[in-house]
Amino acid sequence: MKTLYLIRHAKSSWDNPNITDFERPLNDRGRSAAPKMAQYLINKGIKPQLLVSSPATRAIGTALIFADKFGVPQKNILSIPKIYNSNNIELMEVIREMDDKYDSIMLFGHDTSITVVTEELSNQRFLHFPTCGAAGIKLNVDSWKEVADGCGTLAFFYFPKGIADEMKAQKKALKTK
Repeated sequence: MKTLYLIRHAKSSWDNPNITDFERPLNDRGRSAAPKMAQYLINKGIKPQLLVSSPATRAIGTALIFADKFGVPQKNILSIPKIYNSNNIELMEVIREMDDKYDSIMLFGHDTSITVVTEELSNQRFLHFPTCGAAGIKLNVDSWKEVADGCGTLAFFYFPKGIADEMKAQKKALKTK
């Protein structure tokens, strides 16, 4: 069994009209949400063996923040150009090319391919996959080469607003005790 964690890059900045889409960095909200999401996943016991990212500034920036939280050296992040501007078919190809020595991989990419691949693998529909959203999919395969539509089960779907609301509710519950 393989586990795939799909992460949409954190919120990016549109402040500089002189840079390309590829070069757009994270904005303040993105730089704040990414470490919180990474820590939330760590608290849930999630520990990927490999981090894979689009080389676009906002995606690799998100991956670097996660790597820091997970204690993964930056040199151990695999940057794959094909992920940037990929459609769902191309993103599935990237997943199928992963090395079978890894049983759990965290992939940082872009909407809409992240959304569509999550839907295809898990047979679940998503109205919206927010920035810095995280989906965990348990894949009923022994090799990444076997990954196909419907081969997975959605284990979780977390997103920054949802975890912020959960944390507020927990704090409120603690205060009322």
